[in-house]
Amino acid sequence: MYESLSTTSQIANHYIEYQPSQHEAKTYLDQGVDIISKNKHEPNSYQISVFYYYYAQYFFKEKNYEKAILYLDKALEYNKKLTTIEHSKNIYKLLIECYKNSGNVEKEKEYLEHYIKLKDSLENSQTKGAELSIKTIEKEKTEENKTLKKKILIYISIVVSLGLILLAYLYYQNNKKKKLILESKEIISRKEDETKILEKRISGVHEDLIQLAKNNDISFLEKFHEVYPNVSQKLLAINPDLTKDNLAFCALIWLGFSSKDIAEFTFMQHRSVQIKKGRLRKKLNLGSDVDLYQFLKSLVDN
Repeated sequence: MYESLSTTSQIANHYIEYQPSQHEAKTYLDQGVDIISKNKHEPNSYQISVFYYYYAQYFFKEKNYEKAILYLDKALEYNKKLTTIEHSKNIYKLLIECYKNSGNVEKEKEYLEHYIKLKDSLENSQTKGAELSIKTIEKEKTEENKTLKKKILIYISIVVSLGLILLAYLYYQNNKKKKLILESKEIISRKEDETKILEKRISGVHEDLIQLAKNNDISFLEKFHEVYPNVSQKLLAINPDLTKDNLAFCALIWLGFSSKDIAEFTFMQHRSVQIKKGRLRKKLNLGSDVDLYQFLKSLVDN
């Protein structure tokens, strides 16, 4: 029995999605409920939310839409603390399908609107901002043109004065455009800085994972599942009998560690690592001419 909610969830999802077996899936889902109830290894909100999402998938396949909706609501509640957009989208998608299949058109429409809003929120906000700016400028120009026409009709005799006013107006507009361009450049610069910060954070998570591997830390595999969840799913789809040790060994190879590195960090003989690779090839039905690293990297486009 696995004591990690993340690992238990991944295996349950494997039996739901990749090697359909509702009986096996239910076994691991029950283990997950036990882990949450006993607060083993202190699962975080995201892990619990993902687990409830997988439980909802199980009930969806059982066509028990009422229970599926119940677990999706739980998944949403835990995800609200994190606002993980991609995960929220998946929850909304399944809610839409549940309400559709149960004939609740009103709820289906409600969550379809949630999904669309979530998907397009950033794009819509940017579009609305641009439209508002354009309408504001057009309105200003319209009002200024009306004012200019009135002045021309009223003060036709003072052409020189109107000319000076026009020049002043053009000068003002030119400065305004320059200001808008400068503000746009500043916004772009801030976005680029935010992107760089995000890239550094992602790089930091990867580096932490590398360090856990080098330290032969027992939490390495669980952390790897969190950062790269699809790798183990694909491997278990090939051979569901792969052990936790097999998955950890694959994770080390996937991260680019050489046989020498693995031997050093896991306190094994280099010969033992080679033997272990040979056994892994057999479990994955791979010939001796297949490069394990290239094979593992090809499974998931990360």
